[in-house]
Amino acid sequence: MLNEEVIVASPADPVPWFELQLPHTDKPTRIALSSLPFSVGRSKTTDMILASRQVSRVQARVVRVGQELRIRDNGSRNGTFVNGAKIEDAVLRDGDEVTFADTTFRFRMPDGNTLRGDIAGTDDRMLHVTDVVNRVRQMHEIIVHRAFSNQFLPIVRLHDQVIVGQDYLGWDDNLLGANSPDLRVVLDIDCPLTRDTHHMLRLAATEDFKEENRKGLLFLSFQAMELEYRDLIWQFCRLVDITERPEFLVIGIPFQAAREMAEFEDIVHFIHSLKLRVAYTDFAGTAEELQQTGELSIDFIKLASSLVENIDESSARQDQIDSIVQTAAELNSIVLASNITTSTEADVCQTLGCFLGEGAFFKA
Repeated sequence: MLNEEVIVASPADPVPWFELQLPHTDKPTRIALSSLPFSVGRSKTTDMILASRQVSRVQARVVRVGQELRIRDNGSRNGTFVNGAKIEDAVLRDGDEVTFADTTFRFRMPDGNTLRGDIAGTDDRMLHVTDVVNRVRQMHEIIVHRAFSNQFLPIVRLHDQVIVGQDYLGWDDNLLGANSPDLRVVLDIDCPLTRDTHHMLRLAATEDFKEENRKGLLFLSFQAMELEYRDLIWQFCRLVDITERPEFLVIGIPFQAAREMAEFEDIVHFIHSLKLRVAYTDFAGTAEELQQTGELSIDFIKLASSLVENIDESSARQDQIDSIVQTAAELNSIVLASNITTSTEADVCQTLGCFLGEGAFFKA
């Protein structure tokens, strides 16, 4: 086997990076390969953590061999791919698409395919571990001192547009100034600090909901990356400690993430034992997929915005929602249409049987 070189960061030269387009951001995030070998996987000990059950604990490693950077699969269950081809060991070149199971990045070199000097520090556009730590600490300070305002989106009954609850969206970007986009990016990165931050934000939102005497349901969404960790049960208990009406709190779990969780049935039973309610969020599946989870007693089905957008123009999606609504009724689940932006979308969703709705149309 060719000899691998162990490289430690120095401040002089630019380094390669993986590029990922995160949701809610205009520009891709760069994850610097600031030391080699560089490991990727689900384990907390890897250099880049991917919170997906499709990814192995240590999925792959990037190593330097002479003047080449090579990526080596670590015998992963679902494989590592370069430009669509499954690999065991391959050279990395600028612009390559690298897929770890179900997550795709673009590999970039600072000077095309030239590898200069030691793997080193990066320019100010790259996201280092130190950047993440500093920005999360900044977020913690903001939260502790309550130097922000929470955003809630009204949830209405579609047939009469009476507000019956609120969906927590996060903090108000307008009150955070120029740093807000950077902080938003950090919240999408999986590490213990950001998971703690999401938890603190939900606690703050629950306190605000109580103190402002808001009425009705409060939807609190969890991200897929948060569902892997043991303190999830403790987080639910903390929410119950804050609210006087646990039956009005709705725990939102992404549908695809829920399907991949071996412990999801136990989690649902525990949530219900606390008198909290459960919702599938981002549901874009079929009625058959919903039927398969019927024994779990999911209280709400929150449709993905991709199903609702311009629903009046798609008979296929109308049929899909109609089937979902019928199956949900059989399972005693309530369907919520998300991201409604026009009166036409609201009317069609109501005609199809969706009981609740939310979106910019109602916020106005």
